[in-house]
Amino acid sequence: MILKRHRDEWFAERDKDLKVISVILTTLSTHAYAGEARVSDAIAKILRDMHLAIEERNGVSWIANPTDPSENFADRWEKFPGRRESFFKWLEAARTDFGAVQRFSDTNIVLNELSRNLGSTLVEGARSRVATSAGSRAASVAPAAAAGASAPGLVFGGEDRRPTEPKGFG
Repeated sequence: MILKRHRDEWFAERDKDLKVISVILTTLSTHAYAGEARVSDAIAKILRDMHLAIEERNGVSWIANPTDPSENFADRWEKFPGRRESFFKWLEAARTDFGAVQRFSDTNIVLNELSRNLGSTLVEGARSRVATSAGSRAASVAPAAAAGASAPGLVFGGEDRRPTEPKGFG
């Protein structure tokens, strides 16, 4: 969902007809995801490897429907090559944008960086949830330790998150 949000923001000021369709992002993300526990690690892995699931069949880009491999989700890329080009431009932008926040450990810096690419409304909601979560953690820590805490290593949440079963398409 976060990659779709990034895509929406990135294409907001570009040709909407070239916007990468959700089923392509979902399918390629699913292929690249390898069970990473942290959301930030999963996003980094997905962005690094999602292009690997794009096959070339007789000179045609092919993203197979997982439930019907004879269906090509990238079937319009042949007729509209700008869509393929647009996918790779978006992918490079996403790699750059999410890669930029990986080097920061301060939650506020991360959220400020992300707001440019995901929209301030979404990020401010996340900021509120992080602040609430940090407040409840700080209440259980000695006051001196809590005063200096800035959630080191927190990028998209520190808890392990593993899906229990697929929900919806996938």
